[in-house]
Amino acid sequence: MRRQVWIAFVAMALSVPVAARADDVSDAMKEALKSYDAGKLDAARTALGEAMQLLAQKAATGLGAALPAPLSGWKAEDVETNTASLGLIGGGTLASRRYTNADGKRVEIQIAADSPIVAQLGMIMTNPMLAGAMGKLVKIGD
Repeated sequence: MRRQVWIAFVAMALSVPVAARADDVSDAMKEALKSYDAGKLDAARTALGEAMQLLAQKAATGLGAALPAPLSGWKAEDVETNTASLGLIGGGTLASRRYTNADGKRVEIQIAADSPIVAQLGMIMTNPMLAGAMGKLVKIGD
């Protein structure tokens, strides 16, 4: 009995700070401003970096919501997100999801955002002269 009361007390104590911190991003920005006002520039920079990473994580979660639900007969794995350096695509935000059907066929859909390399490739792909040099140019819609 005494052990159960202690476990309940610890669980309640651990849950209070989580409820009190409704928005980690704004908390990090407030900490950065507080540190900046106090002249603690390194601490301000660290807190701003934390705020930027937290914002990127929220953006990645939103990007993952754009991935489609599985088609009939297919199963989808959980959405995976990444906000760190993405190697060949130069950083940014990535969300991906794998889909499998009953025959064992697999498909993976990835969405990248805020990547400097993807942005540069986008400029190339939308230029008809450059895109045509990479293969047959097909116009779809307007």
